[in-house]
Amino acid sequence: MLVERFAASYARLIVLIPLITSPFLLSSEGACEESEATRKLALKAAFLFYVSAQVDDAITGEKIASIFPSLTLGKRICVVGGQDLFTHLKEQLKRHVVNGRHFEIVHSPDLDFSVLRGCSLTYVDGCSASASSTSSLSSLRDEGVSTLTVGTGEKFLSSGGMMQLYIQSNRLKFQVNREAIEKAMIKLPEEMLSLASAPGKDEVDYCP
Repeated sequence: MLVERFAASYARLIVLIPLITSPFLLSSEGACEESEATRKLALKAAFLFYVSAQVDDAITGEKIASIFPSLTLGKRICVVGGQDLFTHLKEQLKRHVVNGRHFEIVHSPDLDFSVLRGCSLTYVDGCSASASSTSSLSSLRDEGVSTLTVGTGEKFLSSGGMMQLYIQSNRLKFQVNREAIEKAMIKLPEEMLSLASAPGKDEVDYCP
């Protein structure tokens, strides 16, 4: 199973299965020797891998591949900001294949619509010192960009983002904007969407 093989590459950092059954714990035994920043980086990378493997691409990917079977397209993940995450993803996914498609990891310093076209998933870092504004997220579809947006920052969902990562009770969790996902005509398995949860009363960190 691809998810299990990917998890093995993170043997000292994470076990991917908890993502499917429960939110990620940041205090994993396998990560005790790693810095918190490194653990968070690995957890976000694993989350993006898992989600990208579930995306029913609206523009590229399985739909085009089914029409043109001889055309092998890469599964494109775009990272806006987040240079460290981009580097980590590019290294970890360079040998992974999902449905016969290799991963192509693309970096953009800001929401450049010309770069984001064709990305099945776009991660937007809304927390770094050089973070670009997420104010244009809701206009992606108007610009002909159909991509699942995953990101950080307290206002990520209200600005049109689709999946927001956050930490609560020492766990990496996510919540979703179903309306934004439906408007972009992106289909995700209900089993995965059901894992989403709104933050509770405990302190929330929107910058994992």
